[in-house]
Amino acid sequence: MNIDPKTIIVVNVVGSLLMSLGLWSASKGYFSSLIAVKSWSIATFMQAVGWFVLGVLRTIIPEWISIALGNTLLLFCLLYYYNIILVFFGKPPRLLLQWVLPLIEFGFLSLFYFSEFDQKFRVSFMSLLGSIALLLSAYEVLFAQKSKLISNRFTGLFFGICGFLLFVRSGYYAFFDIPKNQIGFGPSIQQNLMFLFFYITSVMMTFGFLLMCIDRFAKEQKENEAKSKLAEKKIRNYLAELQSLNLTKDKFFSILAHDLKGPIGGISSFASMILEDIESQSIEKSKRALSLLVQSSGDVYNLLENLLTWARSQTGEVEYNPTTFSAFQLIETVMSVLSFPAENKFVILENKIPISLTVYGDQKMLETVFRNLIANAIKYSKASDKIQIHLEDREQSILFIVEDNGIGMDEKIYRKLFQIDTKQISIPGTNGERGTGLGLILSNEFILRHGGKIWVESETGIGSKFFVELPKDYSISSTT
Repeated sequence: MNIDPKTIIVVNVVGSLLMSLGLWSASKGYFSSLIAVKSWSIATFMQAVGWFVLGVLRTIIPEWISIALGNTLLLFCLLYYYNIILVFFGKPPRLLLQWVLPLIEFGFLSLFYFSEFDQKFRVSFMSLLGSIALLLSAYEVLFAQKSKLISNRFTGLFFGICGFLLFVRSGYYAFFDIPKNQIGFGPSIQQNLMFLFFYITSVMMTFGFLLMCIDRFAKEQKENEAKSKLAEKKIRNYLAELQSLNLTKDKFFSILAHDLKGPIGGISSFASMILEDIESQSIEKSKRALSLLVQSSGDVYNLLENLLTWARSQTGEVEYNPTTFSAFQLIETVMSVLSFPAENKFVILENKIPISLTVYGDQKMLETVFRNLIANAIKYSKASDKIQIHLEDREQSILFIVEDNGIGMDEKIYRKLFQIDTKQISIPGTNGERGTGLGLILSNEFILRHGGKIWVESETGIGSKFFVELPKDYSISSTT
């Protein structure tokens, strides 16, 4: 399959930089008390640098430097993650290990490049060291702590699976004959899949770490409150509220654990299909399968992005900053962001909001709300379907309507939307897209901040209408 591996590596670089920026922002706000979040952000940035050196600079600097230095930085990043986990659980970091193993790898790769030995052993050695770092992290999270928290189990299991796969890869390259195009930096579907695997791995490791941080933050809040000299009644009320929040969080994690099976399972299935028929299938068929693989990894990344926003909203860090702006332009901005997925499914977007209408509210919050609603409509629309955004001018309020003529849903499903403490019934989109409902939950919270409300009406096979009602008295004004 003739795909330039630089393209996929650029995706890895950009994705790692975005995750690093998101974590850095979180470390300044919601997770300001956890130094580990800032450290994880730095490690993720180093990961982006490693991919940049390994792929983007491959033809600019000597190849042996690119291979040795790029892979050394990636190993250093994995060991950095391991030491962050150690410190997170109150253990001293193993700094000697973090520096010695990468130096050994750099020296080995540098010498091996100019040797006469089969270069497949270079890949085997790199995979072995990477698996050691991942398996050490998995051990600390799963066994050393003996924790029963869902977040710890999820994170440790994912580290363990990734470490095991790299260990298997090490043995595969060591004991089997490997084609040269799977060793060098040339077009190879196996290499493309492996680069995508590394990117998805970094996203899910960060996702799992954030879950552990949320648990840690809740625990610290509870401990700090217990130490203060508040009245007994206030303490009882707070603990009851915290218990309710923890119950909601556990239900939310259960939702995530269930719905993550979709994209992760899709990634595994698509990869297996490609590998099974790699010698016989056409390039077009391989491209279609790879595009589905990229879509599944995108679902995982979108889930992580929504989780970060949701976590910030739970502590009030997302402030309500109202201004006056064009309602028409608001929808235009959101539609431009979603133009690619809409065009990809041949779905028509229509903005029927009057140009003269202005909104007084938090522009970023409302962009998030309508982005989630329109994206949801695209997900459940068929080719040539139409999505319209219009409004009704009522006596006390203005009602925005996002209307589609997609597959719709029955009352049993839509009655549970917008509720984090209720088990969501997830149905796949018309192209097999998956979701957790987190975007709708977040939208509901933001509309409540505006003093409004949000609801849905739908019928199977007919389509859905999502309503966003904002009160006229302080949320909406009209231009003269």
